[in-house]
Amino acid sequence: MSYFAFVHPHILYSIEIYGNTHQTYLSKLITLNDKLLRILQNQSIRIPVGNLYKTFNTLPLPLMHEYRILNFVHAFINNREKLPDIFISYFVENRYIHYYDTRKM
Repeated sequence: MSYFAFVHPHILYSIEIYGNTHQTYLSKLITLNDKLLRILQNQSIRIPVGNLYKTFNTLPLPLMHEYRILNFVHAFINNREKLPDIFISYFVENRYIHYYDTRKM
């Protein structure tokens, strides 16, 4: 698939950073990605965008950003030793700040 060879890697590159911006800044990129999916699948404008993403088994840009952030947090919690050294002190767990429970019951 040419989409996963030429487009998808560029969208994924640093999406954790640029995906956190306001939706209006991403709107042109989202629209362009939707148009590319329509062209590659030879679909009309009347087909819902969700169907285009389902056919290619990928996620829209805002959901891809959320997915990649969740993957990072999961990797930090479960496989911290596999991450680069710069991320070792990226998050501080609550148990290292307070020695008592900070949640109210």
